[in-house]
Amino acid sequence: MKKEAMRIEKRNGGKWETVSVYTDPVKIYESLAKDMIAKKIHKCTYIRAIKDRCNYNGTRDITVSYDNGVRRVYTIEW
Repeated sequence: MKKEAMRIEKRNGGKWETVSVYTDPVKIYESLAKDMIAKKIHKCTYIRAIKDRCNYNGTRDITVSYDNGVRRVYTIEW
């Protein structure tokens, strides 16, 4: 069973609400790679933070926060 997912969330008031969810592994890893390259190699300013968290069930959550009140939460197998 594949556990990969990418949630796009938008800040509404004080809460995060999910706008869309993708489960295609190619799209997930391609988007994650582009975000990592943009932040770490090209030093972009529109990505505020990248955080990594272990879920202790064989998956990790990588949260990429943008400066426009949107974030992507990648759940990947580890």
